[in-house]
Amino acid sequence: MLKNKNLANSFWNLLDIFLYPIVFFVSVPLFIKHLGPEAFGVWMLLNTILVGMQVFNFGLGPGILKNIAWQIGKGDREGQINTLNSSLSASIMLFLLAVLITGTLALLTLKTDLFSIGPHIKSSAALCIALTGALVGFRFMEQVFTNFCKAYENFRAAAFITISNRLVPLIVNLILLFYYPDIATLVISMLVCNALTICCCFLLLHQRFTGYRFRLKIQFGSESSRFALVLWLQSLCMILIFQADRYLIVQYFGLVTLSYYALTATIFNHLHMGFNALLGWVAPKFTKWKAQDIEVKHLYIASRDSVLLISVNALLLFHFLYPYIFPVILGVKSTQAMTPYINYFIIMELFLAPSIIPAYFLNASGHEKGYLYFLILFASGTVTLMLLMLHYFKTPLAVVYALVLSNLAGMIFQNLFAEKQLFSKAAILRQLAGWILLPIAASLFLLYPTQWWGILSLIIVCLYSVIIIITSGRAHATLLYKA
Repeated sequence: MLKNKNLANSFWNLLDIFLYPIVFFVSVPLFIKHLGPEAFGVWMLLNTILVGMQVFNFGLGPGILKNIAWQIGKGDREGQINTLNSSLSASIMLFLLAVLITGTLALLTLKTDLFSIGPHIKSSAALCIALTGALVGFRFMEQVFTNFCKAYENFRAAAFITISNRLVPLIVNLILLFYYPDIATLVISMLVCNALTICCCFLLLHQRFTGYRFRLKIQFGSESSRFALVLWLQSLCMILIFQADRYLIVQYFGLVTLSYYALTATIFNHLHMGFNALLGWVAPKFTKWKAQDIEVKHLYIASRDSVLLISVNALLLFHFLYPYIFPVILGVKSTQAMTPYINYFIIMELFLAPSIIPAYFLNASGHEKGYLYFLILFASGTVTLMLLMLHYFKTPLAVVYALVLSNLAGMIFQNLFAEKQLFSKAAILRQLAGWILLPIAASLFLLYPTQWWGILSLIIVCLYSVIIIITSGRAHATLLYKA
């Protein structure tokens, strides 16, 4: 067993993030085979709605993570109980809101040409869309429980909750595919599994959290609710950026194109979540240290450089391996349909991953409003760029071009904004090459893999990675181990 708490938290966080998508990825051929391409497109549409509806979470997850972590740092037990009750009460209200919204979407699907679904599966798709609202509501409740555990740096418990709420329903659905290959049946089985998981969470919370009793409590205007609102607006911007592309794809190019595009996007979404999970424990650590007036500068540098080094090299490894792995798992036809998107998604993630630690720091250190203003500009610019690219190129790749360009600009400005809060101008300029060289060089190789400058870029990535490991790898590892 891992004896160091930070290592253990990283392990459970990674398991939490990667176990479900790996099983889902391996099972995709079964879903396509038993459901058919069009029904599988509806299935991916339901997953898109499930993720997109997180726009209504009002910052529940990140809000409870920061507030509980701050209250732990201050030793405020009563504050923790109030925050927990307020968050759970809000999640119940949001459950009802989600059901209302998906019910409306289901009605529009039946009565109009919304989502361009064929008439022979329209009624079944509408029913599933309506039921998806309850799944969204259970996800809201899940966020409260998992982030409460993470605030206590108990990432193992958080992983068990997520696995029970997501992986178990997936395994049940894989079994059902062989006997009842119907989308409605699969959605209902997910509802049953999610309801059981949430009930168990409530029971365990009452047993393990001494002195806690649930009370319906809706708070408006408190400091914690204002912070949650800011976090919700941030998540709204991120969801707009990384879900708008899928809605544009289904409207412009149809369900079959969406199924392969969304599958590619989902893979990279989980890769990004995995990079987030590498050092996810630094978010509550930043908050606790801030509450205790402990310097975070060196922890920031160590975590930023570690995520950057691992993500760039992991994405390059993914580039070399996927042509051999995907055809075996997904089949040649599916791989060929996804291949045009993959390299551009890799480049997008090369620019997105370096923004992980700056985002953690900004929200944990009292700069969440400034970060929100940045995200509003980022989201509006990205969506505008998507529409312009679609108008000009008229191909699904247009939205990926827009994501690549916007994330390049976002990486630069977000890192500069975070480091402005920590370092002098001279120190920022000295560190600029440290976080911008690797992703730029790696992207040049992916764009021009057979040209001399592309090969030179790959050599630069390898050499610079070795230099980072030799010069500061041990110091960074020691700091992260002991933090």
